[in-house]
Amino acid sequence: ISEQGKNNRRPKEIYNRVNSAFSQLMPGEFNWPQIFKGCDWVHISGITLGLSDNLSELALEACMMARDAGLVVSCSIDYREDVWNREKARLVLGGLMDYVDVCVLTVREAFDVFGITTIGTLDEDSMIETASKLMSRYSFQLTALMSEEKVPRTNHKNWSGLLFDGRQSYYSGDFEIEDESVGPGTGSFCAGLIYGMIQNKDFDDIIKFAAASYILRHTTSGSIGLSSALD
Repeated sequence: ISEQGKNNRRPKEIYNRVNSAFSQLMPGEFNWPQIFKGCDWVHISGITLGLSDNLSELALEACMMARDAGLVVSCSIDYREDVWNREKARLVLGGLMDYVDVCVLTVREAFDVFGITTIGTLDEDSMIETASKLMSRYSFQLTALMSEEKVPRTNHKNWSGLLFDGRQSYYSGDFEIEDESVGPGTGSFCAGLIYGMIQNKDFDDIIKFAAASYILRHTTSGSIGLSSALD
């Protein structure tokens, strides 16, 4: 449920998902080989794993089957303290990472979920350090990292994105964004990233396309990005 903010009241999301039909899904209920026919990519959100233990098992099952089918598996960490605590998230998501090819997260989530700290400000070098620590722990093909800092006494934030393949980094640039939207916009960033990968763009173009998708997300109200590839 999305609440629109006004003046000093910030917009916010309410996660009213306890006992939802989705949260009751169980491993073994899906014919993954049939579902994955004609697919190239599977994406998992960390919020899904936080809703119930059975969904955590189902997500792991899906990722294992996708890996066996030769699909690319991406996961956005999407840690929400309103959904589960750090300890549970670290345990469950940590077990999923062995089946993930592309990991998407924020610098803050790298600390909250994986305990990875970086000395210094949230600049490009610090982001590279964080991504390097993640990729030394897990066998990701790519890590897509975002950083953001609130601009004091405004509704703006400074934001940047980075793509790291273990050897070379690709930086989006720094942006100051007016933040009137509900939700962080990670879904739009992932959409741009995955689209760029499927279109076989080079990494420098991919991170810029993902950044553009994220920024455009903040130009519309509500919690869903409405931009097209043409935008």
